[in-house]
Amino acid sequence: MTQPVALCRPGEAPLFSCAIGPKQVAVCGRNGAAVYRFGRPGQVELTSTALTMAMRGFAGGGETQITASNKDYRYTVFDRTTRAGFGDDGRHDAGMTSGLLIQRAGRNVAARRCTGAATISAKAQAIIRPGPYIPH
Repeated sequence: MTQPVALCRPGEAPLFSCAIGPKQVAVCGRNGAAVYRFGRPGQVELTSTALTMAMRGFAGGGETQITASNKDYRYTVFDRTTRAGFGDDGRHDAGMTSGLLIQRAGRNVAARRCTGAATISAKAQAIIRPGPYIPH
């Protein structure tokens, strides 16, 4: 479930949104383009339109990422589903995590988890160009 989309502007579709501590991160789409924003409602600290998207499947789940570039920094939002175990009835119990990975010059600077689960909308594939998967 996606968190409130306070950083998306009227007329923009939320492609990803979550709270990271007292701040928010969002990717918003409009008219075939997307924008990454980080900050607080009314006080956006970072905006980028240089976005790429990657998906990777793995046993028991997969991960979707949107990466924003700004100078020598990369900001990658992700949603990941993993097999957390099996229930007594044999069904697959999924674990979901989402968050933000920050890199500078290719090195990990910070990793933050979203408060609650957030997912990247399938609509993002139609407007964000493919790019590399960022391991973390």
